[in-house]
Amino acid sequence: MRYSPLFDPATGFGGNVAANTYSSLTDNDGLAHPLALPAYEAGGCIGDGPFKGAAVHVGPNVRYTDHCTVRNFLITEDLRPIFTQANFNNILSQTNYDNLWNSMDGFPFKTAPALHDSGHGFMGGDMASYYTSTNDPVFYLHHAGVDRIWWQWQAANLNTRLNQIQGKTSPYPPYGSITPNFQLPFQPFAPNVVGMDIRNEPYCYTY
Repeated sequence: MRYSPLFDPATGFGGNVAANTYSSLTDNDGLAHPLALPAYEAGGCIGDGPFKGAAVHVGPNVRYTDHCTVRNFLITEDLRPIFTQANFNNILSQTNYDNLWNSMDGFPFKTAPALHDSGHGFMGGDMASYYTSTNDPVFYLHHAGVDRIWWQWQAANLNTRLNQIQGKTSPYPPYGSITPNFQLPFQPFAPNVVGMDIRNEPYCYTY
């Protein structure tokens, strides 16, 4: 993956880090999520491409600190099968939402990695933390890709699958329950959003 055109310094989003260019804060800010602070360890500033030298203002965790965008590519044999066509085919072959979700989401809900969290984990650095993943522009491509897979799964049996959803609203108590009428909170930036069909307002897009 690290050799993908996505990470080309001239036509893509730039590649891995420049060594010894970032020193993580080591104090504990009291957040409970176990992946938040270690995500920065051994990372560094993006070493080339259009986002080399780009400054961000949040992180590690929920701190407000000015720093470079941090990456730390991590490709291991444990992650490699997750990014194969065979795994994508397996995800799309699931027959109900619960099985789809279980095949796409791993940490922190489960103990094994899956497609969604492995995309974050491969990039490392800012992408590997809940609180700073949007610091890396690759975040938006990754989530568009996850969203596209979900839409492909829905479109295969649209009448049955369009409004299928369940699970928790949060990995932390009180968990809450997701239903098709759940409001995605966007206040104070925009009205809250309800709805599962990406073709309708306020989404108005398709793949």
